[in-house]
Amino acid sequence: MKLPNREDYEAPQTTNPLYLRTLLEELRVFGVFEALDARIDHYLKATTVDRLFALVLERLEADYEKEKPGLVRDVTALIWASRRGLSETELLELLGTPDNPMPRAFWSPLCLALEDSLVRRSGLLTFFHDFLRQAVAERYLPAPRTKDRPTLRWPTTLRDDPSTIAKWTSCPGNSVRQRSGRDSKTVSPIWTCSST
Repeated sequence: MKLPNREDYEAPQTTNPLYLRTLLEELRVFGVFEALDARIDHYLKATTVDRLFALVLERLEADYEKEKPGLVRDVTALIWASRRGLSETELLELLGTPDNPMPRAFWSPLCLALEDSLVRRSGLLTFFHDFLRQAVAERYLPAPRTKDRPTLRWPTTLRDDPSTIAKWTSCPGNSVRQRSGRDSKTVSPIWTCSST
């Protein structure tokens, strides 16, 4: 690997301290020194902080969804949709089954990876900044009249026991509408944040 010239990596987006810190953290956890130049180029293609966080979500999916597919999507979408945040207990209950919360063995590594982007306020986890919130909305939440976006599903607990929705608060001004599928226990969320 040749040493890069300063001009090779001049990027105006790195003048944002959060962008630069996030970029450096992503490079710190990257484990293939021989591919570091390509990885830097990959991240510098993100010209805004929220686009950089979209790449971070992509990396988190690759790292933490091998044993539990959809984990990053489910965790971040629930936090996104919560009004004031969720406690770890609520999050684990929502992501588990009615009788068993999701095991901490799945949650703890992801929680540690997200620690710079989450904040605890009065015991509730929420996003530390809006850039990750925007990236989560863009990546995981269905856009109106768009069929190629992934469909977000309620966690198993809510599908099997819709009364648990009462424990869960939605985003400010949000009305949570439910639409039943073929199976009456299957409930798909449609989240719309509006002032009404």
